[in-house]
Amino acid sequence: MKRLVIMGCLVLVACGAGPRALSSEETVRLANVRVSNHAVRFASMDARVPTAAGVLRLVGRMDFVSRIGSAALSTEGRMDTAAGGELQWSPELLAVRQGPDWQYRPLQKGAELDTVLVLLTSISAERPDEVPDSARWLRSDSAGGVAVDVFDTGSLTYWVDSAGRLMRLDAKIGDQTATVSFQPGAAPFETLPDLR
Repeated sequence: MKRLVIMGCLVLVACGAGPRALSSEETVRLANVRVSNHAVRFASMDARVPTAAGVLRLVGRMDFVSRIGSAALSTEGRMDTAAGGELQWSPELLAVRQGPDWQYRPLQKGAELDTVLVLLTSISAERPDEVPDSARWLRSDSAGGVAVDVFDTGSLTYWVDSAGRLMRLDAKIGDQTATVSFQPGAAPFETLPDLR
């Protein structure tokens, strides 16, 4: 009897949910995530970006078609003026306002915040992506109260709903993970002329 119980447990473990190759439907859904972002155009977002200076929080909106973002910046645990401000960015340029005037600078390779900002401007396209053979389904979960499938592609983890909408994106940056939650269908926002 004991042997039957052990064998039954082994069968359940072997058949249990865990990382696995994508089904053909999941491959199509993941391939079309950037197309879905482009189609919805605007989404609200809430990002947490670990940096050497602390965890940065961005709350704002993305225009996936224009590839421009706008967000309020804060640093968890800090209240000084240098720990926050307003941001707008394009794929190459960042505008920061911590006082009355906007300051502009190019986005920098390697900086945690800049890496996430560039990533946010790159998750929109008019054509489906090629999904790497190494992509894996990790689990079913929820994001913002919406049922999702979680897909791992290496440095990025996509949380995608049944309609193919990106609800959350996790990005490995060094030994840390930045997390961005999305709510598709946000209102348009005014962008700075220098970013258009």
